[in-house]
Amino acid sequence: MARLAVMAVPGLRGSFRRQAEELMAQLMCIVRRHQMTLSATTMMVFLRNGADEAECRNVLRSWFGEAMPVTTFVVQPPCSRAALGIELWALGGPGVKLIEWPKREFEQFEDSHVEITIKVRDDGAREITMT
Repeated sequence: MARLAVMAVPGLRGSFRRQAEELMAQLMCIVRRHQMTLSATTMMVFLRNGADEAECRNVLRSWFGEAMPVTTFVVQPPCSRAALGIELWALGGPGVKLIEWPKREFEQFEDSHVEITIKVRDDGAREITMT
């Protein structure tokens, strides 16, 4: 079995879409060059601006289509000041079989989400709220 974890930010700056497309091209090049065929299974997307989430979803759908990995969006600016950063996990190899659930069973949840806010207080305590 092969596992791959990649954390990356775009090398280019410019519009959100330009950065997202360039970053996805980098990530998919890395995944496709692996000696084994790998499938992306989970992804965490860090956004500088939460308003870019819808456009980011569109970019990701254009790259993954129906094979979209489980994706979590976090509004937390990357240290590089890029518009986004992505942590992608993929796996594959002999004996690995990914089971794809029929998309129609999850369409009702496609645009719904829970917003979680974590604040760290001066004393180190964490305040977690969900909306």
